[in-house]
Amino acid sequence: MSSCAMDIGTLAILNTNKVQLDGIKDAAGVYDVGGTFTFTLKDEDDVNVTGAVNVAMPYIAGTDATYRGVIPSTVSLTEFDYYKIVIDGTDSSGGVFHQEVVLPAQER
Repeated sequence: MSSCAMDIGTLAILNTNKVQLDGIKDAAGVYDVGGTFTFTLKDEDDVNVTGAVNVAMPYIAGTDATYRGVIPSTVSLTEFDYYKIVIDGTDSSGGVFHQEVVLPAQER
């Protein structure tokens, strides 16, 4: 499975935050719309954040293999703390995907 871009820069406190993968491709380089992806948000101590564990990231119909999940606005984030988004999944042929991104939380 090829790498992809993740569309997020900071986590906005008291706001819904999108976690998005763009352009997932299979081993042949073809956009893969049959994958399965989830993410988990972890705090600075690497502890799962309540309300953002194993969140589904469904394929967005009509896109070039974009998958998106949401961190609800009700998830408790602390300003200036850093959080890790851990994304795991498989493409339609069973290829394994793993990505981790660390981001700060900020008020808007």
